[in-house]
Amino acid sequence: MFLLVEENGHVRRLDDSGRVQAGIASLVSLCQTRVDDAGRTVRNTHTTSMKMLGRHFEVALGSVRADAAAVRGDDFAATLGAFNVRDLTYRFQRVMEERLPPLNAMKVFPINTEVSPGALKYEQYRAYSTGQAVVYRGGSGADITEVGIGQATFQAGVVYLVSKATIDWLENLRAGMTGLDVQGRKMRTARRVIDELENKWAFHGSEANGLYGLLNHPYVDTALSQVAYTAASAADDIVEDFGYWANYAENQSASTFQPNTLLIAPKLANALRNRRYGDNADRSMLDWMLAANPHITRVEVVRELNDAGGTNIHAMAFCRAASGSDSSIELVKPMMPTLLPPEQRALASEMFLVSAFGGLNQREVGDNLVVYVEGE
Repeated sequence: MFLLVEENGHVRRLDDSGRVQAGIASLVSLCQTRVDDAGRTVRNTHTTSMKMLGRHFEVALGSVRADAAAVRGDDFAATLGAFNVRDLTYRFQRVMEERLPPLNAMKVFPINTEVSPGALKYEQYRAYSTGQAVVYRGGSGADITEVGIGQATFQAGVVYLVSKATIDWLENLRAGMTGLDVQGRKMRTARRVIDELENKWAFHGSEANGLYGLLNHPYVDTALSQVAYTAASAADDIVEDFGYWANYAENQSASTFQPNTLLIAPKLANALRNRRYGDNADRSMLDWMLAANPHITRVEVVRELNDAGGTNIHAMAFCRAASGSDSSIELVKPMMPTLLPPEQRALASEMFLVSAFGGLNQREVGDNLVVYVEGE
C-alpha cells in the first residue's frame, strides 16, 4: 500500500504509484546487500540513491552548460560595478528554522531491516513445546505422554510512505538570487512528515493500515495501576507499586523473562525525580526505584507516553532492548527514507522520498508490559 504524506501531515492513498514502484524496483536492483554483526541483511539503498541522484544532476548540469555555451555571448566589465540600496546590509545566510518536538521511536527501539523492500506483509513465528517426564515403573510405556512441538504466527502489514518535493524553474532562479537553500529545506520537510507519521504509528499503531505499535499491540500485557503517582499518594505505596510492575515479567514467567529497559512519560519521570525519598531523604524516588531494581539498566524519557491513556493518565513501558535478535521489541523498516531519482520535466523536477514501515514487532512478548498510571 502506497500512502502519500502531504506537507500538513495529511495522509491519502497514492492512486498512481507506478512511477514510485518503478523507482523502487530500479533502486533495489542496483543495491548491494551485506550481513551485519547481528546476522541481518542490510541493503545500501541510501548510498545507491545518492549516487543515482548525483548522476542525474551531472547529466542535467552538462546539458545546461552546453546550451549556455551555444547561445550566450555576454562579457564582464569592471566599470559597471555599483552598490545597490541593500548591498551594505549583511544578511544571515542561515534561516531560523522552526523548532520541532523530538521523535523518539528511532532512538528507543532497535531497527530490523531484514524484511525485503517490496514486501506487503511480514510474519513473526513463535515455537512452542509440551510434554513431561515421568518415572518409569515397567510395562510397554504406552501410558507415557509424548512430547509435542508447535508454532504460532502473527502477521502485520507493511506500508510505503511517499512524500514529494517539486523544484520549478522559476523557484530555482529565485533561490539562486536570494541565497536560500529552498531545495534542502523542502527535502528536510519531506523527511520530517514521514518521520512524524512513522513515529506516531510506532507508539499508537494504525488499524486502518494493519500496523501495530507499542500501545495497541494485541499480544502485549497492559495494566492500569491502582496507585496514583501524585502527591496525594504515600511515597511508600508508589515505590512498592513500581517494584511490582518492574518485576512483573520475571515473577509471572518463573524467571524466563526479565526486561532491562524502562520507557517512561516525562511528566511521570519529572515528578518522581523531584520527590525526595529514603531514610535521610537524600535521593529522589526514581533514584531509589532504579537502585532497588538493578535489572533496569536503561531509562528513556519518551514524550509520546504523556497522557497516553487520557488526560493525566500517563504510560510507562518495560521491555528488553539490546542489539541483534535479543531484543523483545523492534521497529520493522524494510527501507529507510530513500530519495528516488528525480523526474525531470521542462519547467520542474519532482523528487519522491519513499520509506517502508511495518510498525512495531514484538519478538518476545513476555518481556513487554505497558502500565498506565495516573499522574499530576
